[in-house]
Amino acid sequence: MSGLVLVYMEPVTHSDAVINKMNHRDDGFAMGFSASIHPIELNQGVILKHLARARAIYEMTNSPHGHTNCGNCQIVEKMLGIAKESLGS
Repeated sequence: MSGLVLVYMEPVTHSDAVINKMNHRDDGFAMGFSASIHPIELNQGVILKHLARARAIYEMTNSPHGHTNCGNCQIVEKMLGIAKESLGS
């Protein structure tokens, strides 16, 4: 192996995408994704460390808290709060 890249697909959630008529369909909506490609240095020690962190997150009972400056994380937290209120928890 001579190289490695991380391809991260992030949903396009800005307001222009929401109001774009091309994203509205009879059976729902179409969600676009934006690709981010990040070259990864082939350093086995670093890779193993991050794999261990990914495994720890995967095995968590609850998902970790989002970053305070992440708009999407804040939206998810608000949605979870609304859901908890509606369930009376």
